[in-house]
Amino acid sequence: MIVCFDGDFFADEDISVGLENRSFKYGDGFFETVRVQKGVALFAKDHILRLQKTARLLGFEAFGIIDEFWIQWLAQQLYTANAIGECGRMRINFFRGGEGKYTPISNDFHYLAEIEQVDSLYYPNLNDGAFIDVFSDFEKPCHPLFAYKTNNALLYVLAGKFAREHRLDDAILLNERGKICETVSSNIFVYVDKVLLTPALSEGCVDGVMRKQIIRLCGAANIPVIEKEVNLEELQFADEVFTTNAIQGIQWVKAFRNRRYYNRMAHSLSALLQQEVAEQLKELQEK
Repeated sequence: MIVCFDGDFFADEDISVGLENRSFKYGDGFFETVRVQKGVALFAKDHILRLQKTARLLGFEAFGIIDEFWIQWLAQQLYTANAIGECGRMRINFFRGGEGKYTPISNDFHYLAEIEQVDSLYYPNLNDGAFIDVFSDFEKPCHPLFAYKTNNALLYVLAGKFAREHRLDDAILLNERGKICETVSSNIFVYVDKVLLTPALSEGCVDGVMRKQIIRLCGAANIPVIEKEVNLEELQFADEVFTTNAIQGIQWVKAFRNRRYYNRMAHSLSALLQQEVAEQLKELQEK
């Protein structure tokens, strides 16, 4: 695999993480995952916006070079260098440079980017619904820091471990008030009484790029969406439940415990999303 470290390209075996790496020692950094289709970083503007917000929150300096042109350049370079067929998953890790212990002596940053093959050119189909349940061992704080994808991911690791051990496809995380927050790697939407509900950002969920696309697509299609506090009890009355992230798009939830769901709304939104991606690719490739 060819990776990119601070703008230079290396074979992955030639990259080593030093003992003073602050991401390794203190989790002092953040990351972004981007779907790359035919060499194009999808929804690049929203990924960059989230990256810049995270950098400001964590006090990373000189982050102005990270812009939409840069992420498209990086996606194209990694896509080509690794001979990715049609679609790939790009992950970019940012970490603070310099030494120091908990208190950093520098706010400069470094980045390491990689890409791996994704099987399908299109977002996965909805034929196989997910089985989910609640991970309740730990709760997620409702704080602005947790709206971003920092390198402190233990809560998600433990939730993923719970899902695997219980033979689930995903697990719901609760916030500090016991309300629905998100799942292991996705935002969550609940369709009930012809309205889509999704936890508000104030409920502690990640400010998801795909979440933003779905809300925007619903607005254009006159589908009501309410961002609010969502209770577990609402899952028992829902017609549909689905999750969203930048790599998989929309994932239909087939079952929560003994409750089974339809997927008509998920199918409709998935078709709108595929159309949006096709138009985005055409526009960027014509430039």
